Amino acid sequence: MFILEQNNPTQTDIVNNVKISASSISWHVGRLIALKIIREVRDGRYKRYQLQDDGAKYILILLRNYYPSIWDKWSMRIVEMFLSLSSSREME
Repeated sequence: MFILEQNNPTQTDIVNNVKISASSISWHVGRLIALKIIREVRDGRYKRYQLQDDGAKYILILLRNYYPSIWDKWSMRIVEMFLSLSSSREME
């Protein structure tokens, strides 16, 4: 969700926000990359992470189907996020 919200965070950004170890973040990010949900983008000496084009769709399906309590908690936040993303794309 942090990658979805922040759009292009570094691993350090993720570690500082999620508050788990860098090695755990690295493992999870590696799995998300392997599943083609996110991609790694080089930015100088930093690696940034962003959703693949269909990544958000898969995240929403997983949350809704396998974690309904989290889905209920995050649904309004997700709607607000997508609305802000769509309005920023319309301005481009």
